[in-house]
Amino acid sequence: MTAYTVKDGDCMSSIGHQFGLPWRYIWERGENAGLRSMRQPEILLAGDIVYVPDLEQGNAQRATGAAHRFQLAGASTKIRIKLLYLDEPRANLPAVVEGDGFTASLQTDGKGVLECRIPANATKATR
Repeated sequence: MTAYTVKDGDCMSSIGHQFGLPWRYIWERGENAGLRSMRQPEILLAGDIVYVPDLEQGNAQRATGAAHRFQLAGASTKIRIKLLYLDEPRANLPAVVEGDGFTASLQTDGKGVLECRIPANATKATR
């Protein structure tokens, strides 16, 4: 078990990515109950302590001669942004979200909301 000290800009998705574990697996550990009672997984403060379990080796048995897909859980996270102008939603507008190695062309919904998946270790998004 590692006692990780949260830094500015960290969230559970980025911490999970750093340690190679799904963020929910870390967040839901009993050792993090105190932190869960004070914070939300996407809003941590610098200096918070997150207890991260050690990696455990696993295996998966699959038939030979066939293709199999394995997916790393927690490799991405979702952001949701509401765009307003003078307190009115910016509805149905095109938008581009760019950041650490990703680009997404989107459109706001009727309430001015954008949603997209980004890499879990992303630290910035613009446009």
